[in-house]
Amino acid sequence: MAISLPNATAYVINTNAILSVPEPASYTVSLWFSLPVIGTPANYRTFFSNSSSIELTTDITGTYIDFGSANQDINYTANGPLIANQWYHTAMVVQANSASSHYVFGYVNGQLVITSNDITTYSTSSGVSMGTYNGVGGGPLNGYLRN
Repeated sequence: MAISLPNATAYVINTNAILSVPEPASYTVSLWFSLPVIGTPANYRTFFSNSSSIELTTDITGTYIDFGSANQDINYTANGPLIANQWYHTAMVVQANSASSHYVFGYVNGQLVITSNDITTYSTSSGVSMGTYNGVGGGPLNGYLRN
């Protein structure tokens, strides 16, 4: 069963202080998603984010997958834009070397597609969100998520 996130105010998970991610932290986020419309609205659509701004989203046009951070977008564009109503499996592995150096590995449908070193300095995350940016309503998903 998929979870539907149809509007700008709904989000599935917002842990706030319940789940914090200390820096430097290494972790993996893995999920399935499907978007009913691609590129509309032309904005980020958030699958996962934490309060220190490491995120898995679409890019600003809403047409490609974006791995990494708010300060260092790493867009996956090699296979062209996303296709409406198609399910994608994506995973992001964050390997922290320090609070200011995170290797980000992005996977789409089981294939490694992005490898980058994000050198943004992060503080301890005070929570994670799915479906909206940091649980504050930005970058609403308007789509479906599955485990």
